[in-house]
Amino acid sequence: MVLSADFIDFSFGQTGRFSESKQLSVENKFPFSIEVNWALLNVLNKTTDQWVKNPFRIKPERQVIEAKSVFNFNVEFGPYEPDQYFFQIA
Repeated sequence: MVLSADFIDFSFGQTGRFSESKQLSVENKFPFSIEVNWALLNVLNKTTDQWVKNPFRIKPERQVIEAKSVFNFNVEFGPYEPDQYFFQIA
């Protein structure tokens, strides 16, 4: 399996609004189908000390990718705090 990018940079994001989506391609090089499940965990808001939804979204969250084919996922980012850096490891 190969990802089309090592990282996706959303630059500045307005608090409370989701960015335009960016594509992340997953290539299945195996001779059999694979299922990709994205599980983005909730994160701790350091300002309110409460758990909130992850500021990143990947759609669809689950997809079967046929053998020797490519599927494009859409990734969005919506920061919940101003003037902060966010990252997510996939």
